[in-house]
Amino acid sequence: MSLSYLRLTRHSLRTQRRTLLVWVVAIFLLGLLTVTVWPSMKDNDALSSFSEGLPPDLAASLGMTDMTTPSGYLMGNLYAMLVPLLLAVAGIATVSSSVSRDEYDGRLEVLFTFAVSRATILLARLTAACFLVLGTSLALFAAVVVGRQFFEVDVPWRGLLAITLVTLLFAVFHACLTYGFAACGAPPAVSLGVPLVVLVGGYMLRSLAPLVEGTDDLRRLSPWEWALAEDPLAGDVSGGGLLLLVLLAVVAVVIGTVVVVRRDVHAP
Repeated sequence: MSLSYLRLTRHSLRTQRRTLLVWVVAIFLLGLLTVTVWPSMKDNDALSSFSEGLPPDLAASLGMTDMTTPSGYLMGNLYAMLVPLLLAVAGIATVSSSVSRDEYDGRLEVLFTFAVSRATILLARLTAACFLVLGTSLALFAAVVVGRQFFEVDVPWRGLLAITLVTLLFAVFHACLTYGFAACGAPPAVSLGVPLVVLVGGYMLRSLAPLVEGTDDLRRLSPWEWALAEDPLAGDVSGGGLLLLVLLAVVAVVIGTVVVVRRDVHAP
């Protein structure tokens, strides 16, 4: 690992510190608000009635199969949709802005004239974006730990660690996908839009495919299914799904890195 890479990563983190602070505070408050409501909701029959009224497959994709337990409550309100969505959006937006937008605005053209490889510059920015996602993920972890200690949100440590890892890898996958498009020279609208389509489309595919006869197997094409096919909050993790996320993320990074050192830089 070169000294230039470490310095560039540190510089990127400094330039993104306000963004990181906003994400950390927002996700911590979201998690804290969710866990503080649990004591007043745990005996609410309306929650169980609502989840029981949903089709089983739809309830499972929404994480609302058992809203009367701490784990089911957290899955339904945080981890089945909202948290993976927010973390992935944070990764996508940060990478698209720091790579594609900076190139098309002319800021990377100056950096590329320095005695540092293009790959090093862009990989440092991707790493900084992943650290931003990591910090945001840890902020939510801290909020749930507070709930575990003070608000009767009794979820197992193994499950809490597992769901934190799963949602982190899910977000990093989308950040790496964004990097792949941006490093290949895609304009900001494409490097931002395509990963967002993958993110939202994957969720819709996982949620709606089981409701249409003959299309249930299509949910296996969704990154959401790869990450959340099992019940991570209960400690059950889909090893194959997570491996697929990691492999595809690596492929996107390798392709983007190989292409960026060979192509022309876009001039504003």
